[in-house]
Amino acid sequence: RRLDAFQTDLFKVFERARKLTLPPSKVYQDSIKLEKIYIRLRDEICQHGSLLRSPALLFNEDRLQHELVRERTEKDSLANTNNQNSISPTKSSDSDENKVYVS
Repeated sequence: RRLDAFQTDLFKVFERARKLTLPPSKVYQDSIKLEKIYIRLRDEICQHGSLLRSPALLFNEDRLQHELVRERTEKDSLANTNNQNSISPTKSSDSDENKVYVS
C-alpha cells in the first residue's frame, strides 16, 4: 500500500544483485538499468509528485549515481584489501616441504 515501502524492498533486490556480482557482469548492469527504468516510470506515474506524494520520490537518478559510485568505491577497496591479504611470501625451493629425502 505504500510506495516507499515497496521501493525500499525493490531497491534491496537491486542492491543485493550488485553486491554479489562484479561491475562488468550482465546481472550488475541489468540491475542498474532496471532501477533507472523503475525511477522513470515511478516519476511518470506519480506525475513527479503532483498526483501522488511520497518519500519515495526523493530518490532520483542523481542519487542512484551517487550510490553506485559509493558501492564501486567500497568494492574496489575490498578488492584491494583482499589482494593484499592474498599475497603470501614466496617459499624457498630449499624448504623442508620441497626436499626429497632418499634413504
